[in-house]
Amino acid sequence: MPVYNDISVFKKENRIVGIAKIYFGCNEIHIVGSDAKTDRFGSCLGYSRLSDLLRRE
Repeated sequence: MPVYNDISVFKKENRIVGIAKIYFGCNEIHIVGSDAKTDRFGSCLGYSRLSDLLRRE
């Protein structure tokens, strides 16, 4: 069972429109609020790039 340790909240006009829960340990993601196909999310080093982006200071 994944333990999602990173959560991104997406807002538009001060309203929450989506949430992405990410577990980089197993490269798993659960996205809520999107009609987009997310089954291929993370392919081609996507998790590595996203991890680097979220951890920037």
